[in-house]
Amino acid sequence: MEESASKAVAEEAKEKSVERVSLTPPLFNQLIEGIKDKLTQEDKNLELAILNQELEFHESEVSIQVFGHVQEEIATKMIPSLVHYFREEGKVSEISFKLDIQEEADQSANRMYTNSEKFEYLKKKHGALAEFQRKFGLDTDF
Repeated sequence: MEESASKAVAEEAKEKSVERVSLTPPLFNQLIEGIKDKLTQEDKNLELAILNQELEFHESEVSIQVFGHVQEEIATKMIPSLVHYFREEGKVSEISFKLDIQEEADQSANRMYTNSEKFEYLKKKHGALAEFQRKFGLDTDF
């Protein structure tokens, strides 16, 4: 009785030890498309937006580019499910994900609201405008 039980456990372990493969670029692209389809079906748009950004694949490491701390938090929560998907669906032996955090550019400093601010910006960009302003007596405060 004990022998049959141990044989059954051994056979079950053999079935579970599926042959693993190394991650190749075509397999990587196929698995990423599968994940994107799954996220689209589940209406997980934030996660989908992260995967639609630049992904760099090198050997068994995938670098995900994220912008700001909100995407960083979402990607951090998403990484374990990505690893699980790659190992279960793709039978990948080794995979790791790394976040490449890009800070969002502060665009508020570059915004021009008034006509004077817009004209000053254009004068810096095109020096001839200063000459036109002087020559024709242009005033931007109207």
